[in-house]
Amino acid sequence: AITFSTRQAAWASHLDQQIGSLRPGLAADMVVLDRDPFASGPEGVLDTKVVATIVNGRVVAGGPGRSPG
Repeated sequence: AITFSTRQAAWASHLDQQIGSLRPGLAADMVVLDRDPFASGPEGVLDTKVVATIVNGRVVAGGPGRSPG
């Protein structure tokens, strides 16, 4: 699900040279989670919390001294 909503969605929109993965030179919007969603299995996904949200390389919610929103 994560691959299809990121890398594959960018490829399908012909934007894979601008977005879709964390690589130097690409625009990146992302969230920082409190745990590895792949390690906890499907049951743990519902308990995962967002610690920070980053849009265009800027922390817009969460992070040091900020509320996760």
